[in-house]
Amino acid sequence: MSNNDEPKDLHHYFPKAAKPIVTAGTPAHTPVPVPKPGPPASESVDTVDIRKTELAEVRLLQVIYGDVVDYGPPKILMLISSDAEFATPLLELKNKGFSILLADNEVSWNDTTPLRRSTHAGWVFSELLEGGSCRYCHEVGQGSKDRYEEK
Repeated sequence: MSNNDEPKDLHHYFPKAAKPIVTAGTPAHTPVPVPKPGPPASESVDTVDIRKTELAEVRLLQVIYGDVVDYGPPKILMLISSDAEFATPLLELKNKGFSILLADNEVSWNDTTPLRRSTHAGWVFSELLEGGSCRYCHEVGQGSKDRYEEK
């Protein structure tokens, strides 16, 4: 495009978000909607009381499933959080074949918390930044066989 062909008003190149974006020389692109998980079948939409746990689950699964649609399933997912409310969606993803890694703020070696049971390996976040080693490791595909690394 030469300087003479450059449009004075770029508004038609950047339409409002409600419309699909069309750029010069490319076909129109319609975004693929990502399905949003609904309430359990036993509850009606009007009576659902959305708790913080459900919001965390829904948001995490929306992001993961959206990426799966766009890029294919990831091999490994790493969560940096100590929020126990992620235990349920992480366990669901772990059971579907995802390798789940966790970096949290807990310094104890106890890996029996629901959040840690839903992961394959975990680090203390502050130690991870300093190059610290894995605190616990549930080997992928080994069921209940656990390997612990001692310092």
